[in-house]
Amino acid sequence: MGVDPGTLRLGWAVIEERDGVLRHVDHGVIRMDGGTPLPDRLLAIHLDLDGVFRRHRPALLALEDVFVARNARSSLKLGCARGVVMLLAAQHRVPVEEFAPLQVKQAVMGSGRGGKEQVQFMTRMLLALPQQAPADAADAMAAAICGLHRLRARAIFDPPREARP
Repeated sequence: MGVDPGTLRLGWAVIEERDGVLRHVDHGVIRMDGGTPLPDRLLAIHLDLDGVFRRHRPALLALEDVFVARNARSSLKLGCARGVVMLLAAQHRVPVEEFAPLQVKQAVMGSGRGGKEQVQFMTRMLLALPQQAPADAADAMAAAICGLHRLRARAIFDPPREARP
């Protein structure tokens, strides 16, 4: 599962890999009104994402790391949203992997450069979606793909103890 955190729009996506093929399972965007008090927005995030965790039971949560914003107040609000998401993961016993925005873009585009439109296009192609997902959901899909790459690499380079020589 991938999450693109925000207090006005929070994107989430669930993907899986079967027989070496990435597959889209579900995605969405939690939208909140900017005039709604922050505690109420955080509660909405908690309630909506809790349902996603319960429905899909993800094996990993891939979360885009905070970039340093020009506005400290915006960064603090984003940190609050990320905290709610990490708390949910802990409540559901789902490990969390954090990725820099550059890593997330590299996972889907091979480069850390490019805009939201390119992320939307590449997630559509990689997951064989019939239409382009909203930008926030596409960013969450990219984070989920990045998380899946990390799981694959860990399986290759860090085999279980009993498999080690």
